[in-house]
Amino acid sequence: MVEVEPFTNLQSRIHKLKALGKTLEIIVAKKNEFGLTEHYNVGCTIRNDEIRNPLDDSRVLGRNVVGRDESKTDILAKVDGVRDVVELSVLPILGMGGIGKTTLAKLVYADVQQFDLKLWVCISSKFNINHILEGIVEACIGHKTPNQNMNTLVTKVECLLKDKKYFLVLDDFGIEDIAKWIELQDLLNIGKQGSVILITTRGANVASITQTMEPHDLDRLPDHVCWSIFERLAFTKGEEARYQQLYEIGKSIVKKCCGIPLVVITLGSLLRTCRDDKEWQRIDEMNSLVELNQQYNKVINLLKISYDKLPLHLKPCFAYLSLHVKDMDLHTNHVPYMWSALGLVGVRNGKNETIEDIGYSYFMELVSRSLLQEPNSHIDKLWCGSKMHDLLHDLAMNILGEELSVVTLDNLTVSRYSKHIVWGYEWSNTLQDIEFPKELCKAKNPRTFRFGCRMYHISRSFLEGIISHFRCLRMLDLSHSWFEQLPPSIGKLKHLRYLDLSSNPILTSIPNTISKLLYLELLHLDGCEQLKEMPKTIHQMQSLRRLTMTTCQTSLINSKINRLLLDRCEELDMEKGEGLDGLISLRLLYIERVPKLKFFPNGIQSAANSLEILTIYNCSGLLELPNWLQQFSNLRELFIIGCPNLLSLPSGFCHLKSLQQLHIEKCPHLTKRCATDDYPLIQHIPKIWIDG
Repeated sequence: MVEVEPFTNLQSRIHKLKALGKTLEIIVAKKNEFGLTEHYNVGCTIRNDEIRNPLDDSRVLGRNVVGRDESKTDILAKVDGVRDVVELSVLPILGMGGIGKTTLAKLVYADVQQFDLKLWVCISSKFNINHILEGIVEACIGHKTPNQNMNTLVTKVECLLKDKKYFLVLDDFGIEDIAKWIELQDLLNIGKQGSVILITTRGANVASITQTMEPHDLDRLPDHVCWSIFERLAFTKGEEARYQQLYEIGKSIVKKCCGIPLVVITLGSLLRTCRDDKEWQRIDEMNSLVELNQQYNKVINLLKISYDKLPLHLKPCFAYLSLHVKDMDLHTNHVPYMWSALGLVGVRNGKNETIEDIGYSYFMELVSRSLLQEPNSHIDKLWCGSKMHDLLHDLAMNILGEELSVVTLDNLTVSRYSKHIVWGYEWSNTLQDIEFPKELCKAKNPRTFRFGCRMYHISRSFLEGIISHFRCLRMLDLSHSWFEQLPPSIGKLKHLRYLDLSSNPILTSIPNTISKLLYLELLHLDGCEQLKEMPKTIHQMQSLRRLTMTTCQTSLINSKINRLLLDRCEELDMEKGEGLDGLISLRLLYIERVPKLKFFPNGIQSAANSLEILTIYNCSGLLELPNWLQQFSNLRELFIIGCPNLLSLPSGFCHLKSLQQLHIEKCPHLTKRCATDDYPLIQHIPKIWIDG
């Protein structure tokens, strides 16, 4: 039996923790002042060959990457030179981690011409043909098609690539078995003559196995190029005269970066807000990084400078991003809830903020410090996506140390200190006949259990074992695993705040006991096509803030979901829309790629008094917006993107007095109308964005 701590005692402990936090901040400040360094244990052994691709930073690409023009020209010439070659050509870009392989590949990818198809697949895991074929299909059709068997994938790839001249990038490619490479090569050797695969890799052995062309060995950037990058990041225009001493120290720091773009970018971003000569000098006095590719720990220590400079509340937020698989998309609709589940997101004094608000601000602060990449979209902060560079991911894992255990069937090593268990970074065919491993019981009350890869079938006993042995879980991620029913015992995880059951194609039911999870904040059920209906008692889950689902359920009446996302519902006919009646609590409605949507369903009128944000994205069939839209008295933001057949705005649009932001993009008819006849309908809106 678990006793709930009295609220007064809890408040007292919170005040003590806050006081302790302030004391720790003072200690950290003193440590920095006296130039003391930290030593930390490496909980997971990280091999030197795990150093991967460079910082995939869209901001850097947007600023015209310097120093790689010659390499880009050389590769483009090689690609053009095989236009008449019948056999599939393979060109590796070879280089150490952080050197800029992916950045160079993106530059080539953007400029390469005369191909029927251009495709990009990121590997970043152990070689798996299924994974690569799935990536190719996704790159072709624009969305994921999970849970496909090998025969289906081969058929789809053949249909997509056959008789087409294609250019395929396999980013961060690794393989040691030449027989497996030949198998993949044979599957892909179906395009027209002149088809090319461009590979980025750290391993010379990989290049020797795969190449049909001489590899491009990527050199380090020269010091003057590194300085131009560093100067642009660390200083603002016109500061040279004022901070001449820092300029001199900066040039010395850059030399110690040994031409590695990632290190230059990280240090430049870090020092932009610091004008203390002593701090710059302290960094400059670190040991030179000669032969960087053989001195992995020195790279990590250098990157750790950025971590050391984080505010106290952001340090664990950064570290716990290592619970995600390398190169995984990090989205602001997931990450804040993970942080909240682990107790890292709390209400800030004097502010009326949601989990999303606070989490998004934390997320963007990590972006601003170059510890995460620039989000790929700012249209809606709830769906911003980003990534973490592999070297920074390694740093985050090192910081967690023994708290994080990465296990597989071949390595079930955990300790009593393991608080977060991630099952593997390698794909497995099935756990259908596997009992819950007793070795994992050595972990005392872990807070996290998640699958870091696709597991396919999971045995009932394995699921029961997770629930019965890990009663203090706050975060349970069973996504991309297959089981027909979630055990009723799920209701015993009283502390659970984050539950991900997404991408399960055979899940048919959720037990009513899930309503006992009174602290659950996030529940993911998207990609569960066989799910018949949600439990009738789900409204009892008072803490639930985010629910996503794919379901056969035909009605959402009285469901009480305040955010509704309809995404890639190709067969959904919303014309009648009776199932959308009763959405009286709906605050956000996001409709994407619903091709049969021609007119808005009348049922949405039930949200007239509550809806605040409406996004319509890539709905090519949409012909008009209803005049009853004027009834939406609280609508603040409206995004209409990729609706080429939408002709005009309704006449009552001018009555949307609460509307603060209107964003229209890739809607040619609507764009023209808003500049002429429909302008009086929108002129009262403070912020208007129309095609840039």
